[in-house]
Amino acid sequence: MWPTPISRIWRGHRSPGEIGPWANYAFGEKTYLALSLAAKSLLPWQVFLVSLIE
Repeated sequence: MWPTPISRIWRGHRSPGEIGPWANYAFGEKTYLALSLAAKSLLPWQVFLVSLIE
């Protein structure tokens, strides 16, 4: 059974392949949130700009 995010924080569990800043769970979560927000905000702008061209 894979550890849940809460148990990873509680026990400080790290997978063997995690190196550098990616070993910190909070760093990965913040990076994921930032990239997700960027992708979700770029899509509406692309749709808007295409509608201006047509």
